[in-house]
Amino acid sequence: MGAAVVPGAARLREPLQTARAPHGSRTAARPGSTARTPRTKRQAQRGSAASRSLGRFEQCHRRNFIAPRNVDTGTRALSIRQPYAELILRGEKKIEYRSRATKIIGQRFYIYAARKWAAVNGETLPGVEPGDLPTGLIVGTAVIARCERENGHPRNYCWHLSNVQRMKKPRKPKGRPQPVWFRPF
Repeated sequence: MGAAVVPGAARLREPLQTARAPHGSRTAARPGSTARTPRTKRQAQRGSAASRSLGRFEQCHRRNFIAPRNVDTGTRALSIRQPYAELILRGEKKIEYRSRATKIIGQRFYIYAARKWAAVNGETLPGVEPGDLPTGLIVGTAVIARCERENGHPRNYCWHLSNVQRMKKPRKPKGRPQPVWFRPF
């Protein structure tokens, strides 16, 4: 009986050759292999993702990452223009009207007071000027109790808000605010 032949074993015994990558850098590779080369000098110094410590962004997007207690990675924020955000926090506005339904019912979310002031058809809050209310900050939290269509308007939805709480100190979001939902932290 002869020795068993392992496919590809001869290729492992071949000497390494210098192959030229498409962008001009040199890399050591075996003939017939498709070795990836670092595109920049910095990538070559950093090494593979497994050999270096992961950055904060990469840690948050790993499947088994456990966030520290002071970092809230799951709660969303809803952009609402002033003075409507203030009316919600005061308890005077209990329904948010939107053109789309939402599936985020029963979950707490942040209220982000958008930078742009809403045109309120000439109406203003008594004793409040446009510069008096905070903008560009997260000012409170709320829960959407239910979502239903508005009577007479097939494309308008009523988001019924409940359990509204004002934050003691407004916070600036780290994430980039979007017109509707976004992740602030």
